[in-house]
Amino acid sequence: MDRPATGAMGCNPTAAAGRVSPHSGAMRLRAGSGLMKSKTVFAFLLIAVGVIAFVYQGISWTTREKAVDLGPIEITAEKSHNIPLPPIIGGVALALGIIMLVSSRKSA
Repeated sequence: MDRPATGAMGCNPTAAAGRVSPHSGAMRLRAGSGLMKSKTVFAFLLIAVGVIAFVYQGISWTTREKAVDLGPIEITAEKSHNIPLPPIIGGVALALGIIMLVSSRKSA
């Protein structure tokens, strides 16, 4: 039973000669290489926040609080909480994201 020698993770080093593994470190991110710069990622995040602010226009949730506790009798009350998001915040975030995205594409 002659088995070929295997390297890390059970791969055959002679069979993998000439191929670049994504784990070999040969594919590194370089500044200005055109792969997703941080400015582009931030632009996409601003666009997403802007769209979410337009769609939901606020965040709301409910909590249960104990109102009365008399021995075996327990009364709870639901209390709703709201954080409003004005549409102007969504518009500003969306506009800034689009402007950043366009400017990053022109400079690349």
